[in-house]
Amino acid sequence: MKSRILLDANAILNAAFVAPSWSRLAVNAALNAQTSICVGTGTLQEAHGIAARMAQDLGKRSDPRPVLDAYLRGIGAMHFVAETGTDIPPEVPRHDALVYREAQTCGAEILTSDAELWLACKKIRSPAVLPLELIRRYNGVALANTIFGVIPTRDSGSIFVRAYPGPWASLRTPQRFTLVHFPAGVIWLYYETAERKWIAELTGYKRLQVATEITDGMLQTVGLSWKFGEQITLRVADAEHPHVVEMRAPLPNDVEGRVQIGGHPSGQHYWNGPIYVCVNDDRPIGKDAWREFKQDRELTPNPFDNDRLWMFMAHVLR
Repeated sequence: MKSRILLDANAILNAAFVAPSWSRLAVNAALNAQTSICVGTGTLQEAHGIAARMAQDLGKRSDPRPVLDAYLRGIGAMHFVAETGTDIPPEVPRHDALVYREAQTCGAEILTSDAELWLACKKIRSPAVLPLELIRRYNGVALANTIFGVIPTRDSGSIFVRAYPGPWASLRTPQRFTLVHFPAGVIWLYYETAERKWIAELTGYKRLQVATEITDGMLQTVGLSWKFGEQITLRVADAEHPHVVEMRAPLPNDVEGRVQIGGHPSGQHYWNGPIYVCVNDDRPIGKDAWREFKQDRELTPNPFDNDRLWMFMAHVLR
């Protein structure tokens, strides 16, 4: 494990502009653990350019670059110039060659939300870490008890969960084991042991169900997405086909109140197993994204992507 973390361009931008972003949370967790934060001069220049173009497209007159620089000064980031002559493995995407070279120069682990870069680094055993992965390293308990992301709406949203069943997985009697329960029963996502099915109950709709066998300790990856006027989709990583229904009306109300992870307001139907991660978003999970997430258990939806960055920059800049 490296004692230095190098930010890629997106990590710089999101950490600086988007206060609730996972990049900001990951940087804060690293700082609390006395880990040094590093920035490559070339990557910072790239981030400056991206921010300037975004500000121009947003019709903003203020220069976003001082915001980035002030944030980096505030966290005590160390700046490095990439050494020339560093060999770039063919697995590393060409557009990420610079940040890879910078990481090699300063002996740091790359903080990135870019799945392609992260998977490439993992393949060649070069240190790279996703924001939630870094948060897990320093505060794993939070990931087991917290739903990360953005609150869904009655019109659109998604739930993405990775979890491990307990010894109950072999039961054949009719029992329900809850991953997520939304207030007032608007959404209930659980596994039913007699039917051997994942089930999603959404108020106003017939239940969605995907049959799959599970065993004690076998990682489960489940995604529920909805968008009014399009579809509601229940996906399970180990099942070939999702269950899809038309979404002809919004959910009866927005998510208000306490969302329960691994539990149910009745005091029954607990998950009784480790929750690895739970991510909410106010947007559905697309087919391509779902295929990507299936490649590794550390990959998840990231609600704080470019769309959210645009929104926060619009508020921060004048």
